[in-house]
Amino acid sequence: MFTDEDMTVNAFDPKTLASDLDCVRNIYAVFFAGLTAEDWRLPENEGEHEWNLREATIQNGKLFSVDAKG
Repeated sequence: MFTDEDMTVNAFDPKTLASDLDCVRNIYAVFFAGLTAEDWRLPENEGEHEWNLREATIQNGKLFSVDAKG
C-alpha cells in the first residue's frame, strides 16, 4: 500500500515520468493512426464555437510539452 507521500515522491521520479509519457505517446499514436484528413476539420462537439481536432491537439500539446533538449 502506498502512502500519499510515496505517491507524490514517485510522481516526479524520472523513470515514472518517462513511463507515463510513453503511455501518453502510445495513446496518441493509436488515436492519430485512425484519423482521416477530414477529421481534422470537424468540430469536437459539432458546435460552431468548438475547437476542431487540430486546435484541440495544439492545446493539449501546449499543456503536455516537454523540453526535448534535456
